[in-house]
Amino acid sequence: MTDNESIQSSESQQELAYLRAEVEHLRRRLGSEGSTDSRLSELEAKLAATSSQNERLTSTLREARDQIVTLKEEVDRLAQPPTGFGTFLQRNDDESVDVLTGGRKLRVNVSPSVDKEALQKGQEVILNEAMNVVMALDFELVG
Repeated sequence: MTDNESIQSSESQQELAYLRAEVEHLRRRLGSEGSTDSRLSELEAKLAATSSQNERLTSTLREARDQIVTLKEEVDRLAQPPTGFGTFLQRNDDESVDVLTGGRKLRVNVSPSVDKEALQKGQEVILNEAMNVVMALDFELVG
């Protein structure tokens, strides 16, 4: 073998080693891309599960908020001061009315939502905590 052939054989072996290394590198890269695809599929499945769980949590929070609003309304209703009842006696010139409540005759104001002209003597009325007429009822059946 001549020096020229020896150099070519050595270069061929180097080139062969380089090509083998390149093939190995490409195989590893292809393997990592395959694992990237599987990882992407796995992440998409996790995202779908998380989205589903998020929707369930949102629904649960909505229901809880609705229950809280309902309970707050109930607490507010129960915390209201007691309503007094009275019997309408007469209208006065100063836009007030006289009512009898708890054995006492009182001159009180009337809420704008109540039609003062429609009130009749002996008609039952509801008084708020400030002792103003806030609603007109029917006539008392007893008494």
